[in-house]
Amino acid sequence: MTDSSNGSTTRRARGLDVIGTLSGSDDPASRADALISEFGPIGSYVIDHVLGTVWARPELSRRDRSLIVISMLISIAQLRQLATHVKGGLNHGLTPDEVREVAVHLCGYVGFPRAIEAMRVINKAIEDEMGDATPAMVPADVIDDEKRHADGIEIFRHLTETPDGPDIDTRISELEDVLGPMAAVAFDWGFGELWTRPQLSQRDRSLLIVAMLAVTGRDSQLQFHVPGALNNGVSVSELKEVMLMVSIYGGFPPAASAMRIVHELT
Repeated sequence: MTDSSNGSTTRRARGLDVIGTLSGSDDPASRADALISEFGPIGSYVIDHVLGTVWARPELSRRDRSLIVISMLISIAQLRQLATHVKGGLNHGLTPDEVREVAVHLCGYVGFPRAIEAMRVINKAIEDEMGDATPAMVPADVIDDEKRHADGIEIFRHLTETPDGPDIDTRISELEDVLGPMAAVAFDWGFGELWTRPQLSQRDRSLLIVAMLAVTGRDSQLQFHVPGALNNGVSVSELKEVMLMVSIYGGFPPAASAMRIVHELT
């Protein structure tokens, strides 16, 4: 057996392993055969490249990969794929509340219409998996204006803090100059409510936002959120791994552009 065939055999084995953990199936080979039967070479590449090469890498946990894939699928409105990956996320250790929180967080970044449609799919997928054990949806907490503003400023401070950067008052003033009346909404609701919810960690929120911005080609916003992700505990190697995942779900052009930004800022 040649080295090349050894490599392809290894990729296929890793791909089958990921199919097994994503689907919870004890017969991943049958699922792989079904993919190839329906999609031909695309099915082969899903198993050997998407799953066996990229998903199988150790730089991010499968739980984190599921988190960012769910974020990307919501962002590009791929709802059929989203249902599959919600179930995969649950199998990879995400809780129902964590999966739902991805859609909650993204309502401020991809818009309410897209987030609402995604939440419908998420809820149906969770119910299909959990039945009567599905956790009920609950309303957002009511937070007084003074607290949410203070919390929003603190989130903004942490995301934007650099060793030699301007002080917090200057950073706030700069954002207000750029955003005008949107700045108050960003501080009080975006940072003060969305970012402070306890259902996901700050690191998780940075991961899903960086993935969303990269897959949708929002390079100028990445200039803000890549340093913020580093401040929230995401490593440089993890950021690069996010971009590798973006190449799968959004294609090489946006992934390459985002990777350049990571290299420039780290």
